[in-house]
Amino acid sequence: MVTMKHPLYIMFKRKKQMLKKCFQLLQKAGVFLSLLVNSLLLSLIYFSAVGLTSFAAKIAGKKFLDTQVLKNKHTYWKNAALQETSLEGFQRMF
Repeated sequence: MVTMKHPLYIMFKRKKQMLKKCFQLLQKAGVFLSLLVNSLLLSLIYFSAVGLTSFAAKIAGKKFLDTQVLKNKHTYWKNAALQETSLEGFQRMF
């Protein structure tokens, strides 16, 4: 019969504690590595996508936003080209 003071019991208890500490250390290392890798990959993807898009837009002369400020303009709203729609057009949607 193995008692609490038996050398095998003490050895297994120490191994269990040591394995638990190793597992916690590995878990922390895994969280750190996943954070590092995710940050690097997402940064690389973001800057390459946004950088390439902005570079292509500059070459093409495309401006996505009107940033020019005109002092004589009262508003910068653009009128939408709305068309008169009949009631039948709405009923045909379903």
